[in-house]
Amino acid sequence: MNSKIKKIELCIFLCFATFSYAQKVIDQAYIKCSYHYTELQDTVSRNVLDDYPILLIGERVSKFYSPKTYSNDSLLMTPDGNRKSRGELSEAIKIYQATGNDNLITAHVHGTIKYYLYKGYPQNETLTLIDRIVDNFYQYEETGYNQLWEMKDSTKTILGYECQKAECEFRGRHWTAWFASEVPVSNGPWKFGGLPGLIMEVYDRGRQYVFTINGLQKTTESITFTMDKQLFRNLEKVERKKMNKMLMNFRRNENSINTAMTGIDFDSGNTSKQLNYDFIERDYW
Repeated sequence: MNSKIKKIELCIFLCFATFSYAQKVIDQAYIKCSYHYTELQDTVSRNVLDDYPILLIGERVSKFYSPKTYSNDSLLMTPDGNRKSRGELSEAIKIYQATGNDNLITAHVHGTIKYYLYKGYPQNETLTLIDRIVDNFYQYEETGYNQLWEMKDSTKTILGYECQKAECEFRGRHWTAWFASEVPVSNGPWKFGGLPGLIMEVYDRGRQYVFTINGLQKTTESITFTMDKQLFRNLEKVERKKMNKMLMNFRRNENSINTAMTGIDFDSGNTSKQLNYDFIERDYW
């Protein structure tokens, strides 16, 4: 195994902090939506990452998350969880060896979407998001996140549903959404909602961030809140903009942080990564 792979393995292993899960049931879902998500966060390398997140919609609360991330987080509960997670890491390293794209390693291990997002929790009109930087977890709550949509006349069919077009400006991006009034729930992927029907597809003007529905079904699954301060020793409550600033600072200084944690320089002499990132929310300054 070459030295760079060893370095990557050390840093990815730091993401596997040992923690225990407990699940608090906060609602029962009646609709389950699956989406295909793509992102082009690094605008220089042009590497497109993807994921298959789930949106569970209940009467009061909805939950948006990546099953891949949830599966790997849950894996660490089991007696042989560390062994299995190391196996996952080995497979991820093989992807890196074949492609040379080290971003795929983290995505393979956790999922491109690493956050858990709840709408309507802990109170109505409140959004709660939990994200991680390495093995530290951060949680913020916000209100006033609703989008101001402008309805358009255009229509198209998605999953057999006739969808109408709507557009908005939100957090520094121009977004286009396609919603199905036949599914009368005012919800959608990520923070999107506020339309008279389920958002089936939504993307920004440059299609750097795209959510497209690929499955819709009835369900009786419980919606659980799986993270809180008692369960995660490194969980810290912060403001939204502070969270986004920390994520950007981590990306801009990722090599320095990894070097400090491992004693190994990942990208000696390479400073080109510092300004490449274009996050989904641009209002972090």
